[in-house]
Amino acid sequence: MKKYLMTLVILIFCFNINLLADTRYIKSFRIKPTKTAGGNEKMELLKRGFQVEVLDTVKNWKKIEFNGKTGWVHKLALSKKVPRQRISLLTKKVNISLKARKRASSFTSAAAARGLMDSEKSNLAILGAPNFMALFEMMALAVQIEAATLYVSLDE
Repeated sequence: MKKYLMTLVILIFCFNINLLADTRYIKSFRIKPTKTAGGNEKMELLKRGFQVEVLDTVKNWKKIEFNGKTGWVHKLALSKKVPRQRISLLTKKVNISLKARKRASSFTSAAAARGLMDSEKSNLAILGAPNFMALFEMMALAVQIEAATLYVSLDE
């Protein structure tokens, strides 16, 4: 029994099998791990979805292993799940009008705020609502500036 246990321990150390490592994925679109936690010396670029092994944690920094190298990244740059890839509406033929939220026109919004609906214009006079048709007729009878000037000059 001791022989098998010793063989397993030797295999773990010989093949660098890290049983305590935690698999995570790069969540940021691009990140360069640093050689020290919070350091400035950058390493190679890792892209979104790249699988890494977390070896250690110091405050907000995670020590990761990738491509046989070790480096440090901020904990917010890692995810437990494989992150979704970015979808571009420019490269794919996607009909966004099917799921897009339809926005009402400003006239419709204003009419709704006043309690008006296109299908029920006859209800304008109900419950003391203002008579907008009469208002439109009054606006059509607006006095021209020339007529107003003539009227004022006659009064003098």
